[in-house]
Order: sequence, then structure tokens, then C-alpha cells
Amino acid sequence: MKKKTKKVILFLIVILGVFALLVSMLPTGVPNFTQSQEEKGAEIQTKTLTDDKQDEVVADLQTMASDGYRPTEIEQKLKQSIASLDKEHSTRAVREFMNAIEETGEYFGQLLYSLSGEIQYALAVDGIKDPVKDRDKLSNELAKGYLAEMARQYLLVRYVDSYFYIEPDAQYVLNKYGKYVAGDYKDYLNLVAKEQSDPIFDDKAGMYDLDRLAEDLLFIENARDRWKNGEFVQDWSELERNLFESFFPYSHATFLDEKIENKGTDNESYTYTLKPSIRKKYEEIMLSNKDSRLAKDIEGFLAVLDETDNVVNDKVDNYLSDLIEKRFDDASGDETKGKSEEKTQNGSGEANSGQATEAN
Repeated sequence: MKKKTKKVILFLIVILGVFALLVSMLPTGVPNFTQSQEEKGAEIQTKTLTDDKQDEVVADLQTMASDGYRPTEIEQKLKQSIASLDKEHSTRAVREFMNAIEETGEYFGQLLYSLSGEIQYALAVDGIKDPVKDRDKLSNELAKGYLAEMARQYLLVRYVDSYFYIEPDAQYVLNKYGKYVAGDYKDYLNLVAKEQSDPIFDDKAGMYDLDRLAEDLLFIENARDRWKNGEFVQDWSELERNLFESFFPYSHATFLDEKIENKGTDNESYTYTLKPSIRKKYEEIMLSNKDSRLAKDIEGFLAVLDETDNVVNDKVDNYLSDLIEKRFDDASGDETKGKSEEKTQNGSGEANSGQATEAN
């Protein structure tokens, strides 16, 4: 009898233990709706908003950019909202983010006017040739912080021959938000990203790659019907203008040979002549693309150079200036200028349209 009673007791203990376990798994007191409500809220955020609400999101991003918010701050708003936008609005939202990066690039370029001395001092003290590649070796915290903050704000920076090249990291934007972008603006982002992975400037040669410039200008020309009447025509036109000014020696002198006469005297003078190799390359590009608008522009440019014996003087500069004005300025006379970079010569503070900012 004792053995049987012991077995019954053990069996009851097991049953009670299982029952207690099951009870512990059941909700007690007030039903717990917290988790399901949070999940429901997450689902609501991914649902497409009304058109008015979507317009508000894009407008808010635009306002943040105009008020001076940095890309990292604007991105927080973008991340919260983009899943609830349709493709048209999400494309606009990404564009506002990209524009904010470009505007920030301009701001940091302007800071070089006051920070160039600190950077040059840091390079001399630390014995560093490239402050971008060797940023962590800089002992000057101000110079180091300036370069680090540009990287944090999605700006790509290169340092070539005392010039900083500052541009938005289009590849980051594509990798992170490309699935939310459509149409000709995605084509635009792809082209900008391509110029970063396959640069139009040859660092080793210290000059622009004429073939690469022609390749992208011809792409824009052939795609004109897709973007010329679209919402993002300004982006395309600004990109085309920057490339155009680099293709012809308007914003830089890397295609020119320099000759100095009476050096060191009051009569010192400079003569700039188009490099023979560059002239030959122009002719090759023109002949390979006979029916293109670019070929006609090259033909007109070379005709003017024939009149000056390949010397790039005021006559050539005026020809290019008029050509650019007719091509890119709108009917009101407002110029469509590139946003990404400015070129400062000799630290004088005079900014010219170009592809770099000099730190003197």
C-alpha cells in the first residue's frame, strides 16, 4: 500500500507541474495588446499615404535642406517616411536628400577659404602629402574633424595637386535608396555614380580624361528626349554643363601647355596653347560621332583655334563663354550653374566655375 501511494503522489506532482507550466504561458490579468499594437503601427507606416500627406513629406525634406539641416539629419526623416511613399514621391524625396548632400558639399568647399591655412599647416607639421588618405595621421584636430565630417555627411573627397574635389556619394544613395527611385532621375544617379567609380579626372596624368567626358556627354545627348521635359531637367542640365565646361578648356587648364615669357620681370606674360595630343583626340571624337551635337561643337571650337594658331586667348574664351550661355542659360538669362564644386585660384577668394576647391 505504501508503494502504491508513493507512485500516486509522484504522478500527481508531475500532472500539477505540467498544469502550472501551461498556466504560466497563458495571459494573466488585463490582456496584453502592446506587442500586437506595435506591430500594427509598423504596418500602418508602410502603407502608402494620401497624395497630400506625401507632398507634405517631400516639402518637409525640402524645408529641412533649405534651413541648413545636414544630410545625416535629413536622412532620419527620409528613413521614417520613404516606405509610405509611392514611387513618384519617393523619387522626389531621394532627390531632396541628394540635393542636401550637394548643398553641404558647397558649404564645406566655402569653409576652405578659412580652413586652408590650418590644413596646409597640418600637412607641413605632420609631413603628409594627402590629408584625405592619411586623415587619421593628422595631429591638427580642426583639420581632421573637417575632413571627417565631410565623410560623415556622405561626401566623397579627393586631394590632387593642392585641390580638393568634393562631390556627393551617389553610390551610397543608390545602394541605400535605389529601389525607391525611378525614371530619368535614377538614370541621372547611375551616371553620377559611374563618374565616381570610373572617374572623368585622371589623377596620375593630372588632367581630365577626354574620352570619358565625351562618353558621358554623348550619353546625356542621346537620353535628352527622356529628360528634357521632365521634372529633373535642372539636374541633368547642371551635370551636362559641368561636363561640357570640362570637355572644353573653360573651367580648367589641364589640356593646355603653358609658356612664360620675361619671367620674373614686370613684363612677365603667359601663353596657353592647346596640347597637340588633345587636339588630335578632339578630332578623333568628332569623326567618330559625326551626327552628334557634340561633334558640331568640337568643329566650331577647332575652327576658332585655327584662327589663333591653337592659342587659347580671349577670343577662344569669349567663343566658349557665348556657346555655354546659349546652350545652358534659360530664356530669363539665369545661368544654370553646377552645384558641386567651385575653384579658387591663388587663395584670392574669386570663385570660378570648375571642378575643385584649392586649399592654399
